[in-house]
Amino acid sequence: MLGLSALDRELIRDSLLRHLSLF
Repeated sequence: MLGLSALDRELIRDSLLRHLSLF
């Protein structure tokens, strides 16, 4: 992986959940 920090993973997961919630 890109060695993302815990905060980055939280932001990415949050954005993915928001994207999925649109459907």
